[in-house]
Amino acid sequence: MKTLGYVLSDFPVLSETFVGTEIRAMEALGYQVKPFAFNIHQSGGQPVDKPLLDKAVALSSISNFSALAIWLRNPFRSVKALSFIVRQNGLPKKSLIRSAGQLARVAIENDCDHLHAHFALHTAATAIAASKLSGCQVSFVGHGYDVYARPADLASS
Repeated sequence: MKTLGYVLSDFPVLSETFVGTEIRAMEALGYQVKPFAFNIHQSGGQPVDKPLLDKAVALSSISNFSALAIWLRNPFRSVKALSFIVRQNGLPKKSLIRSAGQLARVAIENDCDHLHAHFALHTAATAIAASKLSGCQVSFVGHGYDVYARPADLASS
C-alpha cells in the first residue's frame, strides 16, 4: 500500500476534527499515513488524535540546510518546482522554497508515494512544489474559506 503524507498547517485542531477522522479512515483501508504539519499542538485535538500526534512531523524540525540541500539532488525536478513557485503570488517565494524543501525532505525520508494537503493555501502550494522536488504524486482539497474568501493563486472562473 501507498504511504500518504498529509500536509497540514496546524495539527491537531479541534475545529478540524475531520482531518483526524480522514487519516484514521485511510489507515483502516491499509494506507500508511504520516501527518506533516507547519505547527504541531501537543494539547490540541481530541484524545483519539493522540496516536496521530505521536507520529506527526513538524516541518520546522527540518533545518534550512537540509531543506535547501534537497534542491541539489535532482536539477530537473528542481527546475520544475521553481517553475511552479515563480508563478505563485500568494506566498513569499523564499518561504515557499524553504518549506517545499522541508516537506520534500520528510516525504523522501518517510518513503511517501503521495502528498495530500488540506486547504488551498500555503499547504497546497508547499505540497505541489514538494511533490515536484520529491517525485511524489500530490492532491489537495479546498474548504470554502480558502476558495471563496482568500483565493490566492486559484484561477477564477
